[in-house]
Amino acid sequence: MTFLASASERTAPEIKTITADSMFAGSKLRLKVQIPIYHRNPDLWHRHEGFYELVICRSGSALQEYWNCDGFDMIRGGMCYMLAPGTIHRYRRINDFQHYNILFDAEFSPALFPPDERSWENRFLAVGNSKPQIFSLEEDGLAAAVKIVEDIHRELFQKQPGFAEVCHADMVRLFIHLFRYCDHRESSVDPRNDRIAAVVRMMENNCENHYTLESLAKSAGMSISCFRHNFALAIGVSPIAYLNRLRLKKGAMLLTLSGSISSVASKCGMCDSNYFTKMFHRAAGMTPSAFRRQAATMDMDEFMRRFDEVQS
Repeated sequence: MTFLASASERTAPEIKTITADSMFAGSKLRLKVQIPIYHRNPDLWHRHEGFYELVICRSGSALQEYWNCDGFDMIRGGMCYMLAPGTIHRYRRINDFQHYNILFDAEFSPALFPPDERSWENRFLAVGNSKPQIFSLEEDGLAAAVKIVEDIHRELFQKQPGFAEVCHADMVRLFIHLFRYCDHRESSVDPRNDRIAAVVRMMENNCENHYTLESLAKSAGMSISCFRHNFALAIGVSPIAYLNRLRLKKGAMLLTLSGSISSVASKCGMCDSNYFTKMFHRAAGMTPSAFRRQAATMDMDEFMRRFDEVQS
């Protein structure tokens, strides 16, 4: 078996850092409720520095991947969990995903419970670099939790006299509700997907390397058929399709620099420049040469998303 680098040994990708100071700037209360709207898969690694994130999922699903550890969870409506400050994660395979992010910093959290009753930390937070503990709520319990969160959201928006005290009381009420009605669940994804996640990270860090389906399966410690099945189940496409997406994205970035098309193809792991050109044109709707001429005037983030549809 090929041993993969641990999370701490890998070179971190570009990670967006959101600090507590920027998140709560100008706010009397170090507490915020967000209701994210996803128009497309963001595929963006990010971390929160200095504040906790309690997530309550209303509906839909998404694959949550963690950089701090090798693994991911399939998150669905009715699930809730809490991320500690510094947790690096991202959502992928988003499907009508609707959730609340309840954000609060270290200055606010001690007020939730007396110092000797920090049970919310003990129950909700993961230990070390392990994945967060995932809990589930039945329909009635989820509806009641959503009602409390909506009350907090409204108070934060209206800021009527005493809103800070009301929000504090509602946060205590929310945690008590979760203590009473949340059922602990093991990871909602097969444990073998932790090995899939490590292989995905390996491919992302070194997509130019010569990989075969056999070598990737060996790195995951699985048979080829088992690896192919589990990879497609978790990521949504075959291993080779995902590898080609990574290579085309790297190729697009290299095309914005100097160098021939053949050298770009070689640097992104496609030694045959004709094959690279064919794949690039099929996914991007233009040849590498045409893209190079227009790249300076294009929205690169929007352009890169074209490669997320590559199926082979």
